[in-house]
Amino acid sequence: MRNLFLVALLFVAGAFTAQAQKFGYVNSESLLSQMEDMKAAESDLVAYRDQQQKLFQTKVESFQAEVAELQRKNEAGEMTPKQLQEAQTRLQTKQETLGTEEQTISESLQKRRQDKIQPIFDKVNKAIEAVAKEDQLTYVFDGSTGGVILYADESSDITTKVKAKLASM
Repeated sequence: MRNLFLVALLFVAGAFTAQAQKFGYVNSESLLSQMEDMKAAESDLVAYRDQQQKLFQTKVESFQAEVAELQRKNEAGEMTPKQLQEAQTRLQTKQETLGTEEQTISESLQKRRQDKIQPIFDKVNKAIEAVAKEDQLTYVFDGSTGGVILYADESSDITTKVKAKLASM
């Protein structure tokens, strides 16, 4: 009997606790796309990527020209078998170097993206946390495309409040 009373008491306490919880949601995708910081970071990343691609493409074109010249000399009979093998080995090494460099560029772009974008995410998360505390929200969900919210009352949308908080930070 005592256990039944405790279970009932816990159930009632849980029901009151669940009613006291407040929820909100924010559309982080919309929020981020409107931020000047994000636009500047994306612009910087595009410029950096384009610059790296242009430099890399110049090296690739140079490599391709060397390959074409080697083929031309070989077809014209201007090379001994030993010279051909040495040239092929040199070109193979260059090709491997280009592959490594391409990987390095990709990693560099990812790191630069992380360095530029993470402070913006941190700032947004700080603003969301501040609004959630001000509005005494227990949970804040992301209502962006692909988010987990199936239905939400628009009065629970704190995106505008987060924008205002970001503007004051």
